[in-house]
Amino acid sequence: VKELEKGQAEGKLMIIAAHIPIGLNDPNPEFGWDPNAPISEATLIAKLHTFPNLILWVAGHRHLNTVTALKSPDASRPELGFWEVETSSLREFPQQFRTFEIMRNSNNTLSIYITNVDPAVKKGSFADISRTYAIAAHQIFNLPFPESYNAELIVPLTPEMNAKIQKSGTPIKKK
Repeated sequence: VKELEKGQAEGKLMIIAAHIPIGLNDPNPEFGWDPNAPISEATLIAKLHTFPNLILWVAGHRHLNTVTALKSPDASRPELGFWEVETSSLREFPQQFRTFEIMRNSNNTLSIYITNVDPAVKKGSFADISRTYAIAAHQIFNLPFPESYNAELIVPLTPEMNAKIQKSGTPIKKK
């Protein structure tokens, strides 16, 4: 919270990178927030919604490629919402990673472009052998085929943040 407060006071856009995702409706408690944690997940999310410059929570614990909107609790202040992006693992099938690009738009928003990347591996390399193991484990355990998609996530900005970043770079044009 101290780091978020400092970033907010300094007028910085903020991203949280954490191992555990939040806001899940997953029936398996081991995949999300520990219900025995000193702070409840609901309390955490409510606190995060007080930082309008928080734009993204990145997690990987479940090894899934998912995107979740953690919408603002106040419809008149959409900038209090943020995105959560989970990313898969290089260890397990489909062995992808994600890149993130943040662009300023001309309409008081940001775009976060997330792109899944399939690494190219040399035949016979350790990475190639790892890929065969990942595919075999996927087939042996009859796992569902994981989703894999690219996305553009739109983030509304406060008037103060919009004024600040208008001095930086050239906005991309939105249709």
